[in-house]
Amino acid sequence: MKGATTIQERLKDLRVERHLKLEELEAATGISSSALGSYENENNNNKEINHGSLLKLEKFYGAILITNRMLSM
Repeated sequence: MKGATTIQERLKDLRVERHLKLEELEAATGISSSALGSYENENNNNKEINHGSLLKLEKFYGAILITNRMLSM
């Protein structure tokens, strides 16, 4: 993974690294593909990811998605 600096970049990088389509991630997490796409959209910085979805994605990827650097932005 390159040095992702936004949550949007990090989410997309994790999915692409695993060669997953949004629909496959939807099936695995129960989060709609339209919501997942909006979470990855770099032009949608104001899209808030709800806590439940964030936890599901962290569990699926086995990764902590938010870093201290992201929190301070």
